[in-house]
Amino acid sequence: MKIICPCPSDFSDQMLNKLKKKFKCNFREIKQDKLNRIIKDYDVVLTRFNREIAFKNPNNLEYIITPTTGTNHIDKRYFKSKTKIISLFGEIKFLKNVNASAEFTIYLILKALKKFRLFNNKLSNEIYGKFIGIIGYGRIGKKIYPILEKMGAKVYIYDVKKSIVPKKKYKTLKQLLKVSDILSFHIPLNSENENIIGKNEINHLKENMIIINTSRGEIFDERHLLKKILKSNIFYATDVLGKYFLNNLKNKKIQNKVIYTGHIAGLTNESVKMTDEFVLKKFLKDIRNKKN
Repeated sequence: MKIICPCPSDFSDQMLNKLKKKFKCNFREIKQDKLNRIIKDYDVVLTRFNREIAFKNPNNLEYIITPTTGTNHIDKRYFKSKTKIISLFGEIKFLKNVNASAEFTIYLILKALKKFRLFNNKLSNEIYGKFIGIIGYGRIGKKIYPILEKMGAKVYIYDVKKSIVPKKKYKTLKQLLKVSDILSFHIPLNSENENIIGKNEINHLKENMIIINTSRGEIFDERHLLKKILKSNIFYATDVLGKYFLNNLKNKKIQNKVIYTGHIAGLTNESVKMTDEFVLKKFLKDIRNKKN
């Protein structure tokens, strides 16, 4: 079995070395266009978010291994049923112990409050007393909620599953858009959530609001979000961007209103080791099961 990893710097040495002992491996930095040409020669591709897997399925490809919860960097339309995706999607029990993205969200909030001058004040701001809306009460939302409350924020939550939110803490999405000082997004990108914050929702955003996004850029209508940021005192601290916003990131008019960190929220020494080891075990177990 031949394995290719076009972005080995994204993975732990432990994982790569274990694979090298068992399989024939090509682990080196490979650009997207070259990867598209040579993928046909491999049985397995190992990748995180830095390479898109969106080309017509080569007959040999048996596995795509990605230690990520989201798989939108893989265009599943191109792959036949025999290609198995090994990921962290749905691994709720395991992911409860992975803290990187939750910690990064708190970091982004603090960084934004220190950088952006709300209400044209000369000084930076604190979490204390801020009205913070959390969109999505899953793994990350549940981790950051008590931390923000202990720091003195007034925290309220919206989730499509209203029943999972503490009763006194629930607000509708429309309410949070209008009243939040900080709005933090923690929802998956799927067909239901793509552009969930569209033109109408963006027009209702409160002045001097900070938007935090460690979800996906495509949950916003980025064209209208960019217009809103340019015309209003709306600030955006995000780890993720869609293609439209990325293409306009060099616009000098938004550079004092946007923080972009380049999709690194989940990449810590601890989380990479944990997630690499987990998907590696899943992969090896699946191979053993096939042989049996």
